[in-house]
Amino acid sequence: MKKIANISAFVVYLRNLNIGHVSVGNSRGGGGEILTLLLDGATETVMVPFSGLSYEDALEVKKQNPYALFIINRILSDLEHARWASSGLNFIDMAGNLFIRAKGIYLRIEGKQQVLKALKSGGETTPAHNKLAEIGRAFSISGLKVLFVLLVEPDSLNWTVAKIATTAHTSTGTVSTVFKALESEGYLAIDGRYRKMRHQRDLQRRWIEHYISTLKPSLKSRWVQGLNPQEWRIEVSEGRVPGAIMGGENALALKTGMIAPVTTLFYGQPPWKEITTAYRLKTAEEGNTELSEVFWEPHILTPDGVVPDLLIYADSLATRDSRQIEIAQNWMGAYG
Repeated sequence: MKKIANISAFVVYLRNLNIGHVSVGNSRGGGGEILTLLLDGATETVMVPFSGLSYEDALEVKKQNPYALFIINRILSDLEHARWASSGLNFIDMAGNLFIRAKGIYLRIEGKQQVLKALKSGGETTPAHNKLAEIGRAFSISGLKVLFVLLVEPDSLNWTVAKIATTAHTSTGTVSTVFKALESEGYLAIDGRYRKMRHQRDLQRRWIEHYISTLKPSLKSRWVQGLNPQEWRIEVSEGRVPGAIMGGENALALKTGMIAPVTTLFYGQPPWKEITTAYRLKTAEEGNTELSEVFWEPHILTPDGVVPDLLIYADSLATRDSRQIEIAQNWMGAYG
């Protein structure tokens, strides 16, 4: 986390927001640029902008400077936006999503998904903004599939680009983009011909947040009536379920024995012909088994018929079920 030297693009952006009377000024001070905000009827508020990506670091800075402003050089997911705002952290991301609350000032914009041209210096594309766009693509739907492979299979960091692309059901170009983004953000170190992941827990947290807000909603799915959860676990353990990999709360039950699931989630290739034919599954809106689109190559990544732990945890968080989340967090506390 560090003070930044140039916030002129942000100043221009604020001045052009049609959200009321906003007066913005910036000047040098305290070893870095400061920003002065003023809404009609509010007390003038001085903020010291910081650049950085760590939520935990931002909380520490806020203790010393309650009106710090964090300029985040990527696009926050909806989940991240809510988390930063609920903690009272003032921020703006590269799509123009922002939360600023201080001394009678309250500004909030959310839901923007693309890197905003207004935040580019003079409206021109610069190497720095090309880098930001690259980082954004790393957390696109295709980029998240690549990150999933890299996070759950450590050896994949040194696979060929072609093999990673095949495993992630995406293109070699996407894999190259993700590697460049990871290296530029400090998540990837290259030693000769070998790649090594850094700050993996932080990257896992970011992947989970973007998976819930971006990747998961994009996956095709349907509900069917099938076996009960215990029967499904037996079938999976015996390796009898064709073309499907078990996840969700039933996989959490298999891993922990701490939850009594009522539904089962399987990942497979739509229209899930193998599993539906083998078990004569019929579509049922109130069914007990969900079939979701697989976004990796099963025989390479999940030959045992159960999704990786990271996905079990992410799907548990996505349910918003407090009991399931508590069990998943106790089990996978490292992802916290």
